[in-house]
Amino acid sequence: MLARITEALIYVLAMYGGICIVGAIIDHFLSGSRYVKQKYELVLTVKNQQDNIEGIIRSIFEDELFKNSGPECKVVVIDKGSDDDTIKILKKLSYEYNNLEVVIEEENGRRL
Repeated sequence: MLARITEALIYVLAMYGGICIVGAIIDHFLSGSRYVKQKYELVLTVKNQQDNIEGIIRSIFEDELFKNSGPECKVVVIDKGSDDDTIKILKKLSYEYNNLEVVIEEENGRRL
């Protein structure tokens, strides 16, 4: 008698667990529109980084965070007076990536 009660209880709990799993899966697919995408802004300051900057920017934009976030997320790169090709590379990348903003700062602190 105790064995049958135990089996019945295990069966009921297994059914309950299965129903909970199916409910969670359905809720996951139906609730996708409930979540609001977050706005991210990454700010980098650079100077004389012509050898590294293109790889850094490309790896940021290839990251899943930026791929899935949309246009509300952006990267701002502030150049602090580079005298190499960093600015040229950044300008080229800003045409490729719409949510890349390049700020060029002169030595006296003025922005261009």
